[in-house]
Amino acid sequence: MSFLHYLFLGHFEHNGNTVRFSKSASNPVYHPVVLRSLDREAIKATLQENQGRNGEDLVFPENWGIWLEEGYLVCDKYTKVEEAIHFITRLVERTDCEIYDVSARCEISLKDWLTVVDGSPGQPLSSLDVQGRDSGNTRTDQPMEAPSQQAFILRIAPSRSDRVPEALQRDRVYIGWSKAEGLLDAKLDWGQFRQIIRNTCYSQEQDFRRSGKAAGEMWRFIRKMRPGDLVVVPHSTYFYVAEVQGLPEYDPSRISEDLAYSRPVL
Repeated sequence: MSFLHYLFLGHFEHNGNTVRFSKSASNPVYHPVVLRSLDREAIKATLQENQGRNGEDLVFPENWGIWLEEGYLVCDKYTKVEEAIHFITRLVERTDCEIYDVSARCEISLKDWLTVVDGSPGQPLSSLDVQGRDSGNTRTDQPMEAPSQQAFILRIAPSRSDRVPEALQRDRVYIGWSKAEGLLDAKLDWGQFRQIIRNTCYSQEQDFRRSGKAAGEMWRFIRKMRPGDLVVVPHSTYFYVAEVQGLPEYDPSRISEDLAYSRPVL
Protein backbone atom coordinates (compact mmCIF):
# COMPACT_ATOMS: atom_id res chain seq x y z
CA MET A 1 0.00 0.00 0.00
CA SER A 2 1.16 3.48 -0.79
CA PHE A 3 0.49 6.55 1.33
CA LEU A 4 -0.03 10.09 0.12
CA HIS A 5 -2.47 12.78 1.08
CA TYR A 6 -0.40 15.93 1.39
CA LEU A 7 2.18 17.48 -0.88
CA PHE A 8 5.08 18.68 1.23
CA LEU A 9 6.89 21.73 -0.08
CA GLY A 10 10.28 22.34 1.49
CA HIS A 11 13.43 20.53 2.58
CA PHE A 12 12.90 17.30 4.47
CA GLU A 13 14.34 13.88 5.23
CA HIS A 14 12.55 10.56 5.16
CA ASN A 15 13.78 7.15 6.29
CA GLY A 16 10.69 5.00 5.84
CA ASN A 17 9.22 5.58 9.28
CA THR A 18 9.80 9.23 10.05
CA VAL A 19 9.78 12.63 8.40
CA ARG A 20 11.89 15.59 9.42
CA PHE A 21 11.23 18.94 7.74
CA SER A 22 13.65 21.86 7.67
CA LYS A 23 14.25 25.11 5.85
CA SER A 24 17.93 24.22 5.97
CA ALA A 25 20.06 21.48 7.45
CA SER A 26 20.85 23.66 10.46
CA ASN A 27 17.30 24.93 11.01
CA PRO A 28 14.90 21.97 11.37
CA VAL A 29 11.16 22.56 11.32
CA TYR A 30 8.97 19.74 12.62
CA HIS A 31 5.31 19.33 11.76
CA PRO A 32 2.51 16.88 12.52
CA VAL A 33 1.43 15.10 9.37
CA VAL A 34 -1.50 12.93 8.35
CA LEU A 35 -1.05 10.68 5.32
CA ARG A 36 -3.88 8.70 3.75
CA SER A 37 -3.82 5.58 1.59
CA LEU A 38 -3.45 5.95 -2.17
CA ASP A 39 -3.23 3.66 -5.17
CA ARG A 40 0.46 3.29 -6.00
CA GLU A 41 -0.28 3.24 -9.74
CA ALA A 42 -1.77 6.74 -9.59
CA ILE A 43 1.55 8.11 -8.37
CA LYS A 44 3.61 6.12 -10.86
CA ALA A 45 1.48 7.13 -13.85
CA THR A 46 1.57 10.79 -12.89
CA LEU A 47 5.34 10.76 -12.51
CA GLN A 48 5.78 9.05 -15.88
CA GLU A 49 3.57 11.59 -17.63
CA ASN A 50 5.45 14.54 -16.22
CA GLN A 51 9.04 13.85 -17.21
CA GLY A 52 10.94 16.92 -18.36
CA ARG A 53 12.13 17.47 -21.91
CA ASN A 54 14.73 15.03 -23.30
CA GLY A 55 13.65 12.47 -20.72
CA GLU A 56 15.01 14.45 -17.78
CA ASP A 57 13.20 14.42 -14.48
CA LEU A 58 10.99 17.36 -13.67
CA VAL A 59 12.90 19.98 -11.70
CA PHE A 60 11.13 21.98 -9.02
CA PRO A 61 11.90 25.51 -7.88
CA GLU A 62 14.09 26.06 -4.87
CA ASN A 63 12.57 24.92 -1.56
CA TRP A 64 9.99 22.77 -3.34
CA GLY A 65 9.65 19.07 -2.73
CA ILE A 66 7.13 16.25 -2.81
CA TRP A 67 7.29 13.35 -0.40
CA LEU A 68 6.05 9.94 -1.52
CA GLU A 69 6.10 6.67 0.35
CA GLU A 70 9.05 5.38 -1.67
CA GLY A 71 11.09 8.55 -1.35
CA TYR A 72 10.89 12.23 -2.14
CA LEU A 73 11.51 14.72 -4.93
CA VAL A 74 13.34 17.92 -4.15
CA CYS A 75 15.63 20.16 -6.18
CA ASP A 76 17.48 23.44 -5.78
CA LYS A 77 17.09 24.63 -9.36
CA TYR A 78 14.35 26.70 -10.92
CA THR A 79 12.08 25.49 -13.68
CA LYS A 80 9.08 26.93 -15.46
CA VAL A 81 6.37 27.44 -12.88
CA GLU A 82 3.73 26.14 -15.28
CA GLU A 83 5.54 22.78 -15.42
CA ALA A 84 5.42 22.41 -11.66
CA ILE A 85 1.80 23.56 -11.61
CA HIS A 86 0.89 21.00 -14.26
CA PHE A 87 2.57 18.19 -12.37
CA ILE A 88 1.04 19.09 -9.02
CA THR A 89 -2.37 19.69 -10.58
CA ARG A 90 -2.39 16.26 -12.17
CA LEU A 91 -1.22 14.62 -8.96
CA VAL A 92 -3.87 16.39 -6.91
CA GLU A 93 -6.59 15.46 -9.40
CA ARG A 94 -5.64 11.80 -9.31
CA THR A 95 -5.08 11.48 -5.59
CA ASP A 96 -7.42 14.04 -4.04
CA CYS A 97 -4.51 15.23 -1.92
CA GLU A 98 -3.98 18.58 -0.24
CA ILE A 99 -1.03 20.94 -0.38
CA TYR A 100 0.98 21.64 2.74
CA ASP A 101 3.61 24.39 2.61
CA VAL A 102 6.19 23.36 5.19
CA SER A 103 8.19 26.57 5.14
CA ALA A 104 5.15 28.84 5.48
CA ARG A 105 3.65 26.49 8.12
CA CYS A 106 0.14 26.66 6.71
CA GLU A 107 -2.37 24.69 4.71
CA ILE A 108 -3.87 26.05 1.51
CA SER A 109 -6.26 24.70 -1.07
CA LEU A 110 -5.15 23.85 -4.59
CA LYS A 111 -7.16 26.75 -5.96
CA ASP A 112 -5.53 29.22 -3.58
CA TRP A 113 -2.10 27.77 -4.28
CA LEU A 114 -2.46 28.10 -8.04
CA THR A 115 -3.74 31.66 -7.66
CA VAL A 116 -0.76 32.64 -5.54
CA VAL A 117 1.79 30.99 -7.81
CA ASP A 118 0.27 32.40 -10.99
CA GLY A 119 0.51 35.85 -9.47
CA SER A 120 4.25 35.51 -8.90
CA PRO A 121 5.83 33.45 -11.71
CA GLY A 122 9.09 31.80 -10.83
CA GLN A 123 8.92 32.55 -7.13
CA PRO A 124 9.11 29.70 -4.60
CA LEU A 125 5.88 29.09 -2.72
CA SER A 126 7.68 29.26 0.61
CA SER A 127 8.59 32.91 0.03
CA LEU A 128 5.11 34.01 -1.00
CA ASP A 129 2.75 35.80 1.36
CA VAL A 130 0.31 32.99 2.09
CA GLN A 131 -2.00 33.34 5.06
CA GLY A 132 -2.46 30.19 7.11
CA ARG A 133 -2.85 28.82 10.59
CA ASP A 134 0.53 28.99 12.27
CA SER A 135 0.33 26.92 15.42
CA GLY A 136 3.32 28.77 16.82
CA ASN A 137 1.28 31.96 17.00
CA THR A 138 -1.87 30.43 18.42
CA ARG A 139 -3.48 32.28 21.33
CA THR A 140 -4.39 29.83 24.04
CA ASP A 141 -7.64 31.62 24.82
CA GLN A 142 -8.85 31.48 21.21
CA PRO A 143 -11.99 29.34 20.73
CA MET A 144 -11.47 26.35 18.45
CA GLU A 145 -13.75 24.14 16.43
CA ALA A 146 -14.52 20.71 17.85
CA PRO A 147 -12.71 17.77 16.19
CA SER A 148 -14.24 14.73 14.56
CA GLN A 149 -16.56 12.68 16.76
CA GLN A 150 -14.45 9.61 16.05
CA ALA A 151 -11.12 11.09 17.15
CA PHE A 152 -9.93 9.99 20.57
CA ILE A 153 -6.88 10.57 22.67
CA LEU A 154 -6.49 7.12 24.11
CA ARG A 155 -3.92 7.94 26.75
CA ILE A 156 -1.85 10.87 27.93
CA ALA A 157 1.09 9.48 29.86
CA PRO A 158 3.11 11.83 32.10
CA SER A 159 6.74 11.19 33.00
CA ARG A 160 7.68 8.86 35.83
CA SER A 161 4.32 7.13 35.77
CA ASP A 162 4.06 3.56 37.04
CA ARG A 163 1.48 2.88 34.35
CA VAL A 164 3.87 3.68 31.50
CA PRO A 165 6.27 1.05 30.15
CA GLU A 166 9.91 1.65 30.89
CA ALA A 167 10.63 2.41 27.24
CA LEU A 168 8.04 5.20 27.27
CA GLN A 169 9.07 7.09 30.39
CA ARG A 170 9.08 10.49 28.71
CA ASP A 171 5.93 12.58 28.24
CA ARG A 172 3.93 11.04 25.46
CA VAL A 173 0.41 11.33 24.08
CA TYR A 174 -1.17 8.26 22.54
CA ILE A 175 -3.55 8.83 19.63
CA GLY A 176 -5.72 6.35 17.85
CA TRP A 177 -9.12 5.42 16.48
CA SER A 178 -11.15 3.38 18.90
CA LYS A 179 -14.70 2.58 19.89
CA ALA A 180 -13.60 2.66 23.49
CA GLU A 181 -14.16 5.70 25.64
CA GLY A 182 -11.42 8.29 25.32
CA LEU A 183 -10.40 11.55 26.89
CA LEU A 184 -11.62 13.42 23.85
CA ASP A 185 -15.08 13.30 22.34
CA ALA A 186 -17.32 15.63 20.39
CA LYS A 187 -18.61 17.28 23.56
CA LEU A 188 -15.17 18.23 24.85
CA ASP A 189 -14.50 21.91 24.16
CA TRP A 190 -11.15 23.60 23.57
CA GLY A 191 -10.76 24.84 27.13
CA GLN A 192 -11.34 21.39 28.62
CA PHE A 193 -8.93 19.79 26.19
CA ARG A 194 -6.22 22.33 26.97
CA GLN A 195 -6.67 21.75 30.69
CA ILE A 196 -6.28 17.99 30.23
CA ILE A 197 -2.97 18.55 28.46
CA ARG A 198 -1.81 20.90 31.21
CA ASN A 199 -2.87 18.70 34.10
CA THR A 200 -1.46 15.53 32.61
CA CYS A 201 1.77 16.54 30.91
CA TYR A 202 2.82 19.67 32.77
CA SER A 203 3.48 20.43 36.41
CA GLN A 204 2.53 23.75 37.98
CA GLU A 205 6.15 24.82 37.84
CA GLN A 206 6.29 24.43 34.09
CA ASP A 207 5.30 26.97 31.50
CA PHE A 208 1.53 26.91 30.90
CA ARG A 209 2.00 28.96 27.76
CA ARG A 210 4.10 26.11 26.40
CA SER A 211 1.39 23.62 27.27
CA GLY A 212 -1.22 25.81 25.58
CA LYS A 213 0.78 25.81 22.37
CA ALA A 214 1.18 22.05 22.53
CA ALA A 215 -2.55 21.60 23.09
CA GLY A 216 -3.36 23.91 20.19
CA GLU A 217 -1.18 21.94 17.80
CA MET A 218 -2.67 18.69 19.02
CA TRP A 219 -6.24 19.96 18.72
CA ARG A 220 -5.74 20.94 15.08
CA PHE A 221 -4.00 17.69 14.31
CA ILE A 222 -6.70 15.35 15.60
CA ARG A 223 -9.38 17.22 13.68
CA LYS A 224 -7.81 15.90 10.48
CA MET A 225 -7.68 12.26 11.49
CA ARG A 226 -9.68 9.62 9.67
CA PRO A 227 -9.83 5.84 10.13
CA GLY A 228 -6.69 4.19 8.82
CA ASP A 229 -4.53 7.32 8.88
CA LEU A 230 -0.79 7.09 9.19
CA VAL A 231 0.28 9.33 12.05
CA VAL A 232 3.52 11.30 12.11
CA VAL A 233 3.93 13.70 15.01
CA PRO A 234 7.34 15.20 15.86
CA HIS A 235 8.64 16.21 19.26
CA SER A 236 8.55 19.94 18.52
CA THR A 237 4.92 19.78 19.71
CA TYR A 238 6.33 19.17 23.22
CA PHE A 239 4.88 15.68 23.41
CA TYR A 240 5.21 12.43 21.55
CA VAL A 241 2.63 10.40 19.68
CA ALA A 242 3.43 6.71 19.69
CA GLU A 243 1.74 3.40 19.05
CA VAL A 244 -1.25 2.56 21.17
CA GLN A 245 -0.35 -0.27 23.52
CA GLY A 246 -1.72 -3.62 22.45
CA LEU A 247 -1.59 -3.03 18.71
CA PRO A 248 0.13 -5.74 16.64
CA GLU A 249 3.88 -5.37 16.16
CA TYR A 250 4.18 -2.95 19.05
CA ASP A 251 7.90 -2.20 19.32
CA PRO A 252 8.90 0.65 21.68
CA SER A 253 12.53 0.36 20.56
CA ARG A 254 11.55 1.83 17.19
CA ILE A 255 10.44 5.08 18.77
CA SER A 256 13.19 7.57 18.03
CA GLU A 257 14.18 10.44 20.29
CA ASP A 258 15.43 12.38 17.27
CA LEU A 259 12.60 11.97 14.78
CA ALA A 260 8.88 11.38 14.86
CA TYR A 261 7.63 7.81 14.97
CA SER A 262 4.87 6.83 12.58
CA ARG A 263 2.61 3.86 11.97
CA PRO A 264 -1.00 3.25 10.91
CA VAL A 265 -3.47 3.71 13.74
CA LEU A 266 -6.84 2.11 14.33
